[in-house]
Amino acid sequence: MPDSGLPAPAQPPVRQFDAGDDDDTLAPLDVHRFLGILRRHARLVLLITLLATGGAAAYAFLRQPLYISNAVIRVRDTRGALTAGLTDVNNGGVTGTEVNPLLSLIEVLTSRTVAGAVVDSLPVLRLNAGGIPLDALREVEIAPGLSADSLVLDLRADGIVVSGDSNTPPVPYGVPVGHEGFHLTFDSAPQIGMVTIHLMPRAAAVNAVVGNLDVVARPNTDVMDVRYLAADPALAQEVANRLVVLFRDANAEDAQRESHARRVFLEGQLREADSALAVARQAVAAFRARQRSYSARDRFAASQATASQVAARRTELTSQRQLYQQVLQRMQDTTLPSGEAILSLLSSPGADQNPAIRQLSEQLARYQAQKDSLTFGPYGAAATNPDVRRLSSLIATTQERLGAAVAGAIAVLNDRIGELDQQGAASAPSYRQLSANESDEASLLETVEADRRRGDQLREEYQNARLAEAVQVGQVEIVDPAGAAERTGLSPRLILILGLIAGLAAGCGLAFLLELVKPTIWRQRDLAGVLASETPIVIPRIRTGRRLLRASRPAGPRTLTMIGEPRGGSAEALRAVRTKLIFSDEFANLKALLVTSTVEAEGKSTVAANLAVAFAQQGLRVLLVDSDMRRANLHYMFGVKRSPGLSALLDGQASIPEVLQETKVPNLSLIAAGAVPQNPAELIGGASLREILGRLSADFDLVLLDSPPLLAVADASILGAMTDGVLLVVRAGRAGRDEISAARDLLENVGAHVVGAVLNDPDGEVARSGGTYYFYGYDSVSR
Repeated sequence: MPDSGLPAPAQPPVRQFDAGDDDDTLAPLDVHRFLGILRRHARLVLLITLLATGGAAAYAFLRQPLYISNAVIRVRDTRGALTAGLTDVNNGGVTGTEVNPLLSLIEVLTSRTVAGAVVDSLPVLRLNAGGIPLDALREVEIAPGLSADSLVLDLRADGIVVSGDSNTPPVPYGVPVGHEGFHLTFDSAPQIGMVTIHLMPRAAAVNAVVGNLDVVARPNTDVMDVRYLAADPALAQEVANRLVVLFRDANAEDAQRESHARRVFLEGQLREADSALAVARQAVAAFRARQRSYSARDRFAASQATASQVAARRTELTSQRQLYQQVLQRMQDTTLPSGEAILSLLSSPGADQNPAIRQLSEQLARYQAQKDSLTFGPYGAAATNPDVRRLSSLIATTQERLGAAVAGAIAVLNDRIGELDQQGAASAPSYRQLSANESDEASLLETVEADRRRGDQLREEYQNARLAEAVQVGQVEIVDPAGAAERTGLSPRLILILGLIAGLAAGCGLAFLLELVKPTIWRQRDLAGVLASETPIVIPRIRTGRRLLRASRPAGPRTLTMIGEPRGGSAEALRAVRTKLIFSDEFANLKALLVTSTVEAEGKSTVAANLAVAFAQQGLRVLLVDSDMRRANLHYMFGVKRSPGLSALLDGQASIPEVLQETKVPNLSLIAAGAVPQNPAELIGGASLREILGRLSADFDLVLLDSPPLLAVADASILGAMTDGVLLVVRAGRAGRDEISAARDLLENVGAHVVGAVLNDPDGEVARSGGTYYFYGYDSVSR
């Protein structure tokens, strides 16, 4: 619908909502903000992701594959099992709760000694074959003491030629080739061409074996996994098997060697013990020959036997008396329940030797059992029951009789113990009358017995040592030999996935870091918060036909979206700005409006030109003044001359009619910037500009001025003080919060009045930051 030239009917204030518009402060976990950051830096994230994925792919496909082979061994007392536990499992090692036998064996297995034995048994471990599979080398001979060497070989189809021996015929495959101290054999040619085979020092090879070896004990078992890592799968399997076999054999040899040393030691001790026993027996025989009598010794033995019998009998009677005394004490103590306790004491061994006591106790037990059967349980008889009362009376009577019988038994036992004491006192003098000769004979016999026992113990240990020496096994048992080696490490696919994830994470992290380093304005709400004003209107991308034109680029008339694409979203947004200004409280006094920006390349000139067209299409007489004399652009947009212009007008070289140019847009006139003066700021700050603006404001309904950026030069702040209002243009993603705050403070310091703000979005940053356009493409849908 064409414009009538009159102000449009009143419309509600235009407000554009944003995701999460209910809060002025973005929460730390605002998903919309994070997604907006990622969309803004999508190219950076994509580049870093591609680089990381490419690096991962190069690593995955160019790295040398590694293979691991696993053998399983078990540590147990095999020697003890074979010898019925007669061997010493510890073999003289350190014992204690702080010593872990499995860890000790692991330390031995991963030692340089075992690794050295493997290297010596597999000389191929000392070779660096330059990419040739080591299993292609059938025999490798290295002279002892040879530290390092190399062979340069020419592998041909008809044989092998050693470098330097080109005059000699090729050596056939299957025949050793090399030089003194270093020979190897190829069954066939693994490849054709020159190869260099390096011989590394033995210490380096041992270090490599130790570094590629891993021994792990399975929890709560005596089983260990022996793993070896190598670039050659056949070599990994061979080394793993060779390791466990050599370790098992070495362990068995160590155990056998210790058993041999123990046998030799016990053999010498046994000879000394037999010699000492012979001497002790000769001393006893000589003593008896001198005495020629055995009567005193026999009498002493008989007396000793009698005394032992008397002591044993007295001990037996004393124990029986003590038991009866406990029973009697329990029966006499009326404060204790004595029934079950008495029966328990009388059932002890030795208490039933008295027939009367045994009979009474059995009778008491029957009465007690009958009473318990009557009174037990929830339905048992009460104490007043006639049967219960009868049994209670019988129990009491039997206990009295039992007490009397026990007291009598105690008296009899006291008499018997007294007789035994008298008998022992009567035989005591006989011990004191033993002769000193008999004591000497006893000492000699004790010496003989001690030497005999020591000899028997040593003889038994000597036999055990001989058995242990004969056993050809140790503590190590091979459970599972190493099988075919398996490729280890991450698969190429997983490496690519991890590279992709790492690239995404690094790209996202860098994007967030850039946002923290330079916090720029991306959305309406952010700009409104900095300026403390209403939500600004967003001007989206300007499109002309199929070509995308950015509102910040100094293009020609194509950037006048109000003419080239009047039904587009940018034109609608500019009309919204126009409507917002027209219906504002300040518009009645708004004769001169300055359009400026914070920094350069924010699209202020394009916004000023299109906004001037919008006001002109509304029917207002509009004058557009290009006051950016340093980088003038409006004359190009409207296709008019640059000179004479504002600079000539301010310098007094031209009059207003001379610089005033009509455009192809009805109701719109233009004053171009003119020639670039030497002192633009001083020229603008003169008194003539204020007078000229007053005259122009009287001739036109609205004067729009396009100025340089506020923070670039002082021109904009001077113009802001002379005009009635300032419209600030901010390009999304261009200016930072601190820069916009500085521009706002600069305008406030000169007394300029900011009547509104426009968020210019030629790159679509608002949508990528979670914002929303409400003026984009509506008319195109109806078509």
